[in-house]
Amino acid sequence: MIPFVKREMIDKKKWMEDGDFLDNLALAQSLPGPVIINISILTGYRLRGLKGSIVSVIGTTAPSFAIILIIALYLWQHRDYYLVQAAFMGIRPAVTALIVYTIFTLGKRVFEDYRSLLLFVLFLSGLIFLKLHPVTVIVVSAITGILWPLKNNNKKEQTP
Repeated sequence: MIPFVKREMIDKKKWMEDGDFLDNLALAQSLPGPVIINISILTGYRLRGLKGSIVSVIGTTAPSFAIILIIALYLWQHRDYYLVQAAFMGIRPAVTALIVYTIFTLGKRVFEDYRSLLLFVLFLSGLIFLKLHPVTVIVVSAITGILWPLKNNNKKEQTP
């Protein structure tokens, strides 16, 4: 859903820029709950306040809930059929491709400076080699993101 939401919010509706969407996505992934719902809450609030958040959550969840309910009821009856199982096996790579596509399109903006690339390598290394818990990485990266720009802004303010 992230590529679809990105296309709707940025390309079609022009509600925000790529960087703003990337910031919302990072924040949405840091919060508990489904990422898409968190993005809808953040965007709805940004555009129309509390009412916008409520309407955007309803608009995000109601259609998906209805469709999934109908599909689940139908597929549960036919779950043992070869075609149903084969369809799900075919859907998995497509979902993976959509996720990878989104990572590359949004990731280009992340790696525009050396700092972002350095932090990416450090945090990825922590996850892979040090087996850090993802929540630890999220908290440390949030603190780093808050403190590093403040440090740079203080240097800029001191320079005549």
